[in-house]
Amino acid sequence: LQWKRCVELSEQAFSKIAPDRVVRVRYEAFVTNPVQELKAICHKTGIDIDDEQAARATRSVSARSIGKAHQTLEEGQINRIRPLISDILKFYGYD
Repeated sequence: LQWKRCVELSEQAFSKIAPDRVVRVRYEAFVTNPVQELKAICHKTGIDIDDEQAARATRSVSARSIGKAHQTLEEGQINRIRPLISDILKFYGYD
């Protein structure tokens, strides 16, 4: 529920910012291709960064936690949590 509330508050804050000033990044996209994603973020924000700088900045990024909830939680736990967060999952295209 804390995660859901943080996401909701973030969306409220983003709604007060001009859409052209918000850069949305999917977690899975970033952790599976961090150099390219960071370069895209920097490009959108007007920051110059080369491949070497992006590689250094993202060297500790890992995709190991993708799907971690499904690996660490039991099916019953997931079934109890999903209804509580399903609206957020749908909003972001995860459901």
